Amino acid sequence: EDLPRMARQIVSIAACVLAAGRVASGFVTSLRPASRLLWTRSSQRVAPVGATPSEAILGLGCFWDPSEKLERLDGVLETACGYAGANATSVSSQPTYASVCRGDGNVECVKVTYDADRVALEDVLTAGFECAKPSLVNRQYSPVVFVADDADAQRVDAWRRRDLRRNDGFGSMMFAVERADRFFRAEPYHQRYWKRWRPRYAVAGAIMVAQLVVPGLVPPRLMDLGTVVLLGICGLGLWERTFASGVNEEPLITSKGSPTTMPASPATS
Repeated sequence: EDLPRMARQIVSIAACVLAAGRVASGFVTSLRPASRLLWTRSSQRVAPVGATPSEAILGLGCFWDPSEKLERLDGVLETACGYAGANATSVSSQPTYASVCRGDGNVECVKVTYDADRVALEDVLTAGFECAKPSLVNRQYSPVVFVADDADAQRVDAWRRRDLRRNDGFGSMMFAVERADRFFRAEPYHQRYWKRWRPRYAVAGAIMVAQLVVPGLVPPRLMDLGTVVLLGICGLGLWERTFASGVNEEPLITSKGSPTTMPASPATS
């Protein structure tokens, strides 16, 4: 009887250790207040009849958190995590998260599709500026606004010159402005990341507390079920990263709502 019990305990501890990495890496972010934003809105809204959607491509650091916050800005129809910014002649195939991490020249960015009749480009830029967590030394997490034509470049540059400042010292003038004609929607497991993982972290955390902190209060059968659930959460994350993959190229739309095929080249910085 002691041997099966010991085996269950070993499996439970192993499952907790496997889940601990994910819980520890995301626990603080998953519980962070939304800063005046609600968590309950959907990730995509239907544009009003007659409205012409416009797009903004923003490099804001890691794209998980900004993509969720920006979709709650009034007038925003959808946000998507993706990659942009590599010179078209230097990239022979579609980027992946792995290639971006290796430094292929692309930037993690958020594509914001919005109704220009309800929210201005400058308001989208300001909202992105407020939630950005960029790096000034790593191209992958650079603060960049990607534009499709000269008109957008001028509007973005005028916004930059407002010289907005945050308490942490980050300013709007730190954003670069670059031309890009290609946006690659990132792998599915990056989309709506926190909306999918927040409840998983909550369940995993509760199970770990029950198994490691107050094991005597939980019946053995429920302990075993908790172990299965923990392993399932870990397996689901592994499956998403391994099999639910794929990057799709999408055309860009200017702030005036027209598609563009302008070649990628540097603009104002």
